[in-house]
Amino acid sequence: MEPSNNYNYSIREHKFTIWFFRSLIFITMMVLILFFSIRINDSVTIREGEIIANNPQIDLKAPFDGQFKAILTREGKSVSAGDTLIILENRELVAQKSKIEHELEYLKARVQSIGGLQSALNKKISTYASSNQISSQKLELDTKLLESHLEMTAYQFELMKGRLESAKEKYEGDSILFHKDMLSKYEFNDTRDAYLALKERIAQVEDESMTYGSEKQLAKNAYQKMENELALGRLELEESLNTLKQTKIELQNQIRLADATKAQVDNDLDLQYIIAEEYGTVNFLFNTKLSSNLIQKGDLLASIAPETVNYYAKVTVPERELPYLVKGLPARLKLDAFNQYQYGTLEGTLDFIAERKENEFFYAHIKLPEETSLTLRSGYAVRGEIILSRRSIYEMFVKKIFNKIDGS
Repeated sequence: MEPSNNYNYSIREHKFTIWFFRSLIFITMMVLILFFSIRINDSVTIREGEIIANNPQIDLKAPFDGQFKAILTREGKSVSAGDTLIILENRELVAQKSKIEHELEYLKARVQSIGGLQSALNKKISTYASSNQISSQKLELDTKLLESHLEMTAYQFELMKGRLESAKEKYEGDSILFHKDMLSKYEFNDTRDAYLALKERIAQVEDESMTYGSEKQLAKNAYQKMENELALGRLELEESLNTLKQTKIELQNQIRLADATKAQVDNDLDLQYIIAEEYGTVNFLFNTKLSSNLIQKGDLLASIAPETVNYYAKVTVPERELPYLVKGLPARLKLDAFNQYQYGTLEGTLDFIAERKENEFFYAHIKLPEETSLTLRSGYAVRGEIILSRRSIYEMFVKKIFNKIDGS
């Protein structure tokens, strides 16, 4: 009986060994199959990040020193984009605007006055040109008249000169006859008087001719003098006109500068109206916190909390993973403010990748859905992953090994 028991034990042991190795082979094959077939997330780990609001609270600050003129809202009130919340007053700007407006009126009046003076000077210059023309015409007429007189006196002189020769011959002949007592003294005196009268008349004609010549030269001199005076007067007028033009240009430049200053003051005065930029709720007003009515430039006047807020997550990413990141990759975030086992993760999409480091780290933006079951706040800390693709365990194992080798 004893050998039989040993034999049975050997058979059972043999069968167990066979089944054990079969099971081991099966398990090994299953593990290998799973190792090569099961796919898991290949992701970039996010170790640090925070929630940031796309449209955070809007702070409206004083654009200049001044005081309140009117307050048209209150804390806790809902406002729409374009609503006027506060009206400020800056008396210095108002006085500056009034001063600039008076200065502009004065400058424009001076420009208008200079325009009138320029018109008068231009007319006077035209009058000088007409006077010059009239003087030239007068000289021409006077010259012609005097030349005609000179021609006439020259003609008379020639005629009288011939008569004088005849009268001289007669006078000399009569003188001989008179001395021989062949001619009466009365006749001799008539001949002599006629000769002397004719000689005197020739002298008068010569004097007239010389007078006409002198008058002609005087007329030319008078015309030249008048022409010089007119040219000098016109030159003075043109200099005055150029001075007026330069003054007008300077005034126009001053007007342009004053207009630019006025426009700047108007822009500053337009800033006295503190206007809501979007729909939201007023959660701070300057006058409700402080008793003073005076404000300084940069003081916080009001804060508006937007009614609807969109958020994104700003996360740091490892430098070695940057080549694998592209926009549109899905991301899964865990918020420290919420228990992930109770509330789950927050799904998002990679929306922005920084081109350079910020504070020694690269960062990216994860776009979050507008509607989520989690109540988000700016500043919440997050961590998680950006999913690159789905890989088999084998591929992930090989990647980890190579990354480990590269890291060493």
